[in-house]
Amino acid sequence: MLIFTFRLILASFLTLTIVPRHEPPAPAYVEWGELAATAIKDEYPDFELKDYTFAGKTIISEEREQYTFKVWIEKNNEAQVVHTYVLIDPQTEQPIHVFFDELSNETALSL
Repeated sequence: MLIFTFRLILASFLTLTIVPRHEPPAPAYVEWGELAATAIKDEYPDFELKDYTFAGKTIISEEREQYTFKVWIEKNNEAQVVHTYVLIDPQTEQPIHVFFDELSNETALSL
């Protein structure tokens, strides 16, 4: 009986199929967030990038979409919040322009 039980358990393990988990594709904004972070580092070289978050997508036309990111940067323990806008052509998936809007501390705290 013990040998039968062992064989049954062994057969169960051998027939167990491990199904690999497939991660869902990353949202489109991830790629543009990386571009926004790189652009912030170029635009504000003396600041340290602390964090950023996706703030939304605006469809402007068939040829233009805008991805908005709220970016926190810091220099000498002074924090700054910068909205970073990545304008892309959705048909070619190529960036058109990256631009910035510095927020005042009062505005940044209310967001």
